[in-house]
Amino acid sequence: MTGKNTTTDAVEIMNHYFVKGDPEEIKRLEEEDVKFDISLHIYNLRTSGGQTQEEFGEIVGVSPRIIDDLEEADYQGDSLAMLAHIEKALWPHVSALSFPTKEVYPNALIGTTLTGLRLRCFRYLPHRQGTDDPTAAFTTFRFNVGTLHGRQYTLAELVPWLHALKMNRQELNMFALAKMKAWSHLAGGLLVKLSGDPSEYIRAVDTHTQLIRAAIHFLETGERTALKQWQQDMGPQEEARYRAELERALSAKAFEALPDTEWLTHILIECTSLMGAVVYYPCKAGVNT
Repeated sequence: MTGKNTTTDAVEIMNHYFVKGDPEEIKRLEEEDVKFDISLHIYNLRTSGGQTQEEFGEIVGVSPRIIDDLEEADYQGDSLAMLAHIEKALWPHVSALSFPTKEVYPNALIGTTLTGLRLRCFRYLPHRQGTDDPTAAFTTFRFNVGTLHGRQYTLAELVPWLHALKMNRQELNMFALAKMKAWSHLAGGLLVKLSGDPSEYIRAVDTHTQLIRAAIHFLETGERTALKQWQQDMGPQEEARYRAELERALSAKAFEALPDTEWLTHILIECTSLMGAVVYYPCKAGVNT
């Protein structure tokens, strides 16, 4: 792994090599990217219930041809409007996991977890009880910053979350563009229905992302600058709300079915207490973020 910055975002790659800043082309590529996200989401909604395009179309009141066009990202109408219609029509017919939390910071982590599971970006390591089961519990919980092994362990577990958060943010942007107030997240048989303002979830995802990046910087360098910047950006009132929402979710056992999320929540809470931590030798794990 090199130290150069790389990107796998199709819009960024196309913009760099072909578009070269043309506003019209950038807009077109962004629209195509959203259409692809919609196609994947609708395909996952349909196949999660095992329905054919005909069966799914009957449930949501749309012709099978439209479902096929949407899944192929070839629909010529308003894909965002059709996405909102399908989600609203499907809502009463879907049985989903219920999590005992209604607060935005924990729910943003739940949505990100399901995004990450679907993308297979979480790592199932030998130190867990199972390496094949995405809901397998950790055999241990620790944020042992005092040892090299502890820092390497935590770094290896934190890094995949950055990718999952990025992909979840793209999904949330799709819901926000469609002006939706209720939507579904699903992966590997896990499905949860969320509601609210997608823009608030996007802000929560950005907050989690910034804190995880700050934690990674701290683990790699021993410097608290990024953590303090996160604290300054949040402000005391929002920081207190952030910690309180995560602690309430843990107390309510909101993440019992999602051990990755429970572990991360402990880590994030711990990070909010690290602003005055003792500096230690940095990690030499060679993890590229």
